[in-house]
Parts: sequence; C-alpha cells; structure tokens
Amino acid sequence: MTNNSFPWPTIEKEFQRAERVLILNPKDSDGDSIGAGLALWHYCAMLGKKALMFTAKAPSDQLSYLPGFEHISHDFKDLDPWQFDLAVSVDFADLKMLDFSDPLLERLRATPFINIDHHPTNHLFGTINVVEPTAAAACELLFMFFEEQGIRYTSDVATCLLTGIIYDTGSFAHLNTTRSVVEVSAQLLSRGARMKEITNHARNKSLPTLKLWGVALSRLQTHPRTGISTTIISQEDLKESDADDEATEGIANFLNSLSGAKAVLVLKESADGKIKGSLRSTMPGVDVSKLAMALGGGGHKKAAGFTIPGRLKHRGSRWQLV
Repeated sequence: MTNNSFPWPTIEKEFQRAERVLILNPKDSDGDSIGAGLALWHYCAMLGKKALMFTAKAPSDQLSYLPGFEHISHDFKDLDPWQFDLAVSVDFADLKMLDFSDPLLERLRATPFINIDHHPTNHLFGTINVVEPTAAAACELLFMFFEEQGIRYTSDVATCLLTGIIYDTGSFAHLNTTRSVVEVSAQLLSRGARMKEITNHARNKSLPTLKLWGVALSRLQTHPRTGISTTIISQEDLKESDADDEATEGIANFLNSLSGAKAVLVLKESADGKIKGSLRSTMPGVDVSKLAMALGGGGHKKAAGFTIPGRLKHRGSRWQLV
C-alpha cells in the first residue's frame, strides 16, 4: 500500500519540534495498538525526546515480550497533559475509547494532536489525521512513515510493528491479508523483526484461558434467521475459570472460522456494569461495522465492536440482557 498524500514530512517535523510526547492507546488495547505505540516510543527515544505511552487499563501480559513494555503507564497520576506539547493517538476511532474525563479530553484537544488509525469509523479528532481503512493495521501505516521518511529503526521497532500486523491479520489468516501486508512483513523481517518470538506469544494460551474458551464454545448458538452465531461470557465465568478479562481476547477471532455462520458475536460482561460486544465475519457482503455503529461502536466491515450498559442474566434456558 502506497499513499503519497499522507503528511509524513509534517508529522516528522512535529516529532522533531516537540520536547515531550504523549502516546495514547485505547483503554482496551491489543497487539496492534500496543505495537504501534511502542514503535513510536522507541522513535521518540531515538530522537532524544521524553515520551509517555499511556492506556487507561494495563495491557495484556501476553504482550510483555515487546521491548519497552515495562514503560507503558496506566496510572492517571502519571498523566499531566500540561507537560506535553504533542499528543499522538494510535489505532482507535473515537476519543471516548480513551476512557478519560471531559476536562482531560478538553486539554488534549488544545494540544497538537496526531491521529493515526485504520478504522473507517474514525472521527478525525486530530489536528493531523492519518486514517487509511485499507491498511490492515496501524503498524502498517507506521511502517510507511519510517520507510518513506528514510528513518532508520532497530530490530526492536521492527518487532513491534510486525506484532501489530500479525495480531490484526490473525497471523495472516484474515481477509485483510493483502499483497501489501505480505510485502511489508517481509521487509520487517529483513530489518530484524523477531517472527518466532511474536508467533510463540500470540498462540500460547494458559489453562484458565482454555477453560474459559471451553465455556464460551459450550454456549455457542446460531440464530436461524440472521445466521449470526453468538456466545456470552459472564463475570461469574471469569471467576470460576480463574481467568481475567484478557483471557477473552481472541475468542471472536477464533470463532470467525466457524463454518456456515454469516457473522460471530461474542458478548462479554465487564465488572463495571457494561457489556462489550465483538463482531467478526468472513462472509462476502456482510458488514458487521454497521451493526456495531448502530449500538454506539464501530470498526471494520469484517471486525467491529461496541460497548453498552447492562448485565447478563441466566433465566431458565436462556441468557438475557438486563
């Protein structure tokens, strides 16, 4: 994928101008958002800039192999937006996904703000927006930035970028695995990306995680009219499996290979009185982002999500949203 209209020279000048950079990840970060954020954190270090990478919730330990992971903050005491003269967001479409207070968001809006994303539902909230829905991952866009600006980067950065691509393409199994994705991945490997390390961590699952997945599979049902296969995960399931919220990541992607289903919906109950829905599809002509947007969320045609208030209750033989 090549797009000469992206303002990469302007973005490089913004990084060079800034003294302190705030790198923002969504509250529910994944391999792409964490990989992209850490790639930029290393870039700031190469420039001699002070940078803080922040997400409102601690990222999955499954990504702890990534260089720089230990520097990610999820403590709001570290977050004083008045200290930063540049903010950069990676891999999310809406500022509400930061889970910040309104005063904090207002301060961010007054800061030079670079928005890098690949979701078609992006709200274009930055002062500089790089949003390309044809990109498989935010990390693919950052690869373009480094390459087109002739920025030399280490094998650590290449590993971070390849992590995002592998996670968002389902290890090159999803429909977003284009020729460009394969070519970019090959170039990252030539620059020292540690493929074996990435894939080992991506596929490793703990016993509590597999127990939870077993519960989710046992509840899988397909609606005969819509063709949507659905399963649910309650807070009680997490406790009984001795699993945490991170154990639910990847279930929707795993179920996306289900034969005969038009789409897959995984509903996960959170401890804060909300339900997170993850939608996936591989069927031609099915756009799950439309359903996600109708429920206040967003995403891609084949992978989307939403969050709604409510609880899951088991009544008789059925689960209900209350």
